[in-house]
Amino acid sequence: MNVTKKICTLLIGVLTVCGANAQTTYEEMELLEQIAMAEARGEDSKGKALVMRVVLNRSLEKGKSIKEIIY
Repeated sequence: MNVTKKICTLLIGVLTVCGANAQTTYEEMELLEQIAMAEARGEDSKGKALVMRVVLNRSLEKGKSIKEIIY
């Protein structure tokens, strides 16, 4: 799945706000896009961003990768 421009912009904003690790990979960004689309389908950008923030916050709090949080 290709990361769309709108979702990519949203991801960058969410990563910045959450203080995510600079080591966040393209694969992890794609996973964030997929989980946001699955969990917030039909929602606006704000709804998708909130899903991404939850995943990122859990990742930072638990010291685990985004992939480990999702799976």
